Amino acid sequence: MDAPPIRIIELRRQLANAIDSIESLANSSNDQLLAQHQNTESTLTELESTLQTVQNPKYLKRIISKQHKLERKKQQKEQQKSPQPSSSQKLRIRELSRLVEKLTQLRNIRRKRLEAKGHFFSEDGNEFFEKVKSWNAEQENQKLVEEKEFPTNEEKTLYIHPEDKWNNKGLFDKKAYEYWSQGYQNTDNLRRIRTHWDYYIYDNVDESNGNSSRQDKIPPTWVPPAPPSSWIWATHLVNQSP
Repeated sequence: MDAPPIRIIELRRQLANAIDSIESLANSSNDQLLAQHQNTESTLTELESTLQTVQNPKYLKRIISKQHKLERKKQQKEQQKSPQPSSSQKLRIRELSRLVEKLTQLRNIRRKRLEAKGHFFSEDGNEFFEKVKSWNAEQENQKLVEEKEFPTNEEKTLYIHPEDKWNNKGLFDKKAYEYWSQGYQNTDNLRRIRTHWDYYIYDNVDESNGNSSRQDKIPPTWVPPAPPSSWIWATHLVNQSP
């Protein structure tokens, strides 16, 4: 048989070298993976141990006590840095505080004597005016609440008498009708109008002797109106009494 060409021999060698390199890489990668796995397991164990130590209440108390000690030391250092008053200054401060107490006592005694004599102080006046303002504000608020709960007569609907049929002819004036029909709206207006009219009703009783009264002026029967003064006025009357 003829020997294989040189090119095929070279290819076989290259293929064998490639297989050897792949096997070496596989072995090295497995070793690296095992090393990384061991490293991760060691780190996890370390973390678990640190968590257990941190969660321990005794360890936490120690840390807190150390923090308090450090804060106290810092405060002491700051106090030492700040200038402290001397003994003479302390004595001066005590004397001044006693003097202020005595002066306030004397001022209170004089104030009580003046108040007993009827003297007026501006501070008391300010307090009084503040109270008056607060009372006025409360009254205004109460008025607003009452107006909301109980509306005024202007907000109420106007009562129209059923016999007043002329209001449908386009001649209805609300203000005028409200003025001339006050007696129909409520009883207070009816009483007021009736008392005003009673002053103009007289009878044959002499008022000079004082025997007559307002009840005597009220007629016992209906007083019909006078007949119309002219035929023009009669044409404007819708309903005539029989």
